[in-house]
Amino acid sequence: MTLDLIVLFGGLLGLLFLGAPAFLAMGGSAGLYMLIFPEKAPLLILAQGFVQGLDSFGFAAIPFFLLAGELMNAGGVSARLIGVARAWLGHWRGGLAQANVGANVAFAGISGSAVADAAAIGAAMIPAMKANGYPAAFAAALTASAAVLGPIIPPSIAMILFSLITDTPLMPLFLGGVVPGLLIAAALMTLCYVQARRRGFPSEAPTPWPERMRVTWYALPALLMPLVVLVALRGGAATAGEVGAVLVAYAAVLGLVVYRGLNLRTFAHALSGAAIDTARVLVIVSCSGVFAWIMVALGMGEAMARIVGSVAQGPVETMLLIGVVLLILGLALEPVTVLVVCGPVLLPAVRAAGIDPVHFGVALAVGSTIGLVTPPVGVLIYLGAAQARAPVAEVLRELMPFIAVLAAVFAVILLVPAVTLGLPRALLPAW
Repeated sequence: MTLDLIVLFGGLLGLLFLGAPAFLAMGGSAGLYMLIFPEKAPLLILAQGFVQGLDSFGFAAIPFFLLAGELMNAGGVSARLIGVARAWLGHWRGGLAQANVGANVAFAGISGSAVADAAAIGAAMIPAMKANGYPAAFAAALTASAAVLGPIIPPSIAMILFSLITDTPLMPLFLGGVVPGLLIAAALMTLCYVQARRRGFPSEAPTPWPERMRVTWYALPALLMPLVVLVALRGGAATAGEVGAVLVAYAAVLGLVVYRGLNLRTFAHALSGAAIDTARVLVIVSCSGVFAWIMVALGMGEAMARIVGSVAQGPVETMLLIGVVLLILGLALEPVTVLVVCGPVLLPAVRAAGIDPVHFGVALAVGSTIGLVTPPVGVLIYLGAAQARAPVAEVLRELMPFIAVLAAVFAVILLVPAVTLGLPRALLPAW
C-alpha cells in the first residue's frame, strides 16, 4: 500500500508543483495510478469515474445558486446592500470599514461565494474607502477577509458540496453556518474598531432614521433571500435544486422589475459568470470522483481514522488536528479541492471520534475558505490588490491581523461544538 500511496499522492503533488490546475492534477494522478496498477484499478474506471462523480441530481443546485447570485449582483442588489450597511454602520468608529463587513454579511446570504462577494463589494467599497482616507492596502485586506463569509453564511456552495459528497443533511449544515459566520463578522468589526482608533480612521455622519428606513425597505426583497431558502428547506417543500431554480426566478424578477438593473447585456454577463463558476466547481468534483474511488479502494478512510485515532485522543484533539491540516492545505489548494478531497477521507475519523458530521462540515468550510486569504495561492489577496491598485506585499502586511482573527475564531469553532450545532438543534429537534 505504501507504493500505491507514493504513486497516487506523488503524482498529485508533482503535477501541482508543476503548476497544473487542481482538477488536472487529481485526474492525472489517478490516470497514472491506473496505468501502473491496472490490476487494482482498470483504466476504464477513469472514464466512468468522471461521470459518476457528478451522477447526482443534487448537483443541479450549484449552477442555480451561482446564477441567482450573479443575477442579484447584475441587477444592482450589491449597491442596495452597501447602502443599508452604510446607513446603519457608517457612523461607528471606522464607519466605512464596518459597513464593508456588514455588506459582506448581507451579500453572503445571496451569493454563497467568497470571490463573488469580494468582486461585488470591493468594486464599490474599496474606492469609497480610499476616497475617505483609508490606505488602499487596508481596504483590500479588509474586503478580502470579510469575503470569507460568503461560503459560511447560508446559502453556501461549500455546504451544498459537502452535503452531496458525504450524504450529510443540508438544512443542519446551512443553520450550522449562521452563528460561526456572525462570530467571524463580529470579530472582524472589533478589529476594525481597534484599527480605526489606533490609526485615526474617520466615521461618517449618522444617517437620519427616515433615510435608514427607506434604504432598508428598498433592499428588503434582497435581504429576505436567505430566509426564503431556509424556510423552503426547513419545511421540506423543495429540494436544494428546486429552491435554487426558484431563487433564479426571484433574482430575475428583482433585477428586471424591482431594481431594474438587468438588461440583455447584464443578463448575458450573469449567465456567462455562472457558467464559468459552475464549470470550475464541477470539473474538480468530477475528477475528484476518480481520485476518491481509488482512495476508497485503498481503504484510505479507515486508515486515516486509525492514524488520527493514534495521534489524537478524543474529539477535541481530533478537531484541532483536522484544523491544522486544513490551514496547511489551504496554503496551496483552493477551497473546493480541499473540501472534495478531505470531506470523504476524514469523515470516518470524525465519526470514530464521536464528532457530529455537521460540526465537521462547517469547520471544513471555514478552514478551507481561510485559504483564500493566505499566501501564496489565496485568490482574494490578488483580487483585492488589483481592485485597490495596491502592491501585493502591502496587502499581505495589512492582512496579518485579519488572518490572526480568522484563525482565532476558527479555533473557537473547532473547540466549541455548540457554536455550530446550537442553532440546528434548537430549530430542528427531530434532526
